[in-house]
Amino acid sequence: DAATAHGSAGRDVHLVSRAWGHGVALRQQLALIPARRESKGIPGKNWRPLAGYPLVLWSIVAARQAGLDVYVVTDGEEIAHIATEAKAKVISEPPALSADDVGDLPVALHALWGILGAQTPIGTRKRTWQRGSEWAHVAVAWLRPTSPFRPAGAIRSALRLLTDQASSVRSVVPACCHPWKSYVLVDCQHIRPASQRWHNKPRQLMAAAYRAAGWIDVFWAQNAARGSLDGVRIVPLLTPPQLFFDLDTEEEWVEAEMLAKREGWRPGNVK
Repeated sequence: DAATAHGSAGRDVHLVSRAWGHGVALRQQLALIPARRESKGIPGKNWRPLAGYPLVLWSIVAARQAGLDVYVVTDGEEIAHIATEAKAKVISEPPALSADDVGDLPVALHALWGILGAQTPIGTRKRTWQRGSEWAHVAVAWLRPTSPFRPAGAIRSALRLLTDQASSVRSVVPACCHPWKSYVLVDCQHIRPASQRWHNKPRQLMAAAYRAAGWIDVFWAQNAARGSLDGVRIVPLLTPPQLFFDLDTEEEWVEAEMLAKREGWRPGNVK
């Protein structure tokens, strides 16, 4: 069963899940907030005011309230200034990592190398890494500014799900269409079923499907050194519908701003 989140900034989010494993003696808990200066969908969105506060500030304040060491990874001077004023540490993002086609893994590795020191590759295989003591038992909360409405208690609860039996925690929402019912483009004229086995079977026979929400994602630092943020044992965390935003259009921005103003939210008091 997926873990289900409800609650407020003033109390920990209630989680409904089976016992995932035992706790781990954590060496460090940190938050990484990736915040590029430029954006195609909403220009400059990471430092644009949302309900009167820079977008990136919402994530910084929630992470600090959750008791984490907070690092903002950015190539923007404006964002770096906001982060410094909010008592977060800044990791400079080189131009090579600021392009639109760069995924999360290279950015996370760049940040973790700066914080924890570089892992040493061993052997000849590309993703064979030595287990460095500096990376052991370090939990990382990956908090995207584009999902700004997070109670600190929800972050703490997500971190508690990262046990010795879990490699990561991913916030999700139910998929509106099952991916096994989809078709993929083969060439300019033809498509094929995404799943040859399942595409003609009743939906009721299929396992529940979820899509990534980008609300609160948590992983072990050593996952990144091994070439994947997720790892193989991913614990789901259901994102409350009222808090689910992935700001990428002006329409979504207006909706989020109206909600924040209606609820009287500001960084640190999201309920």
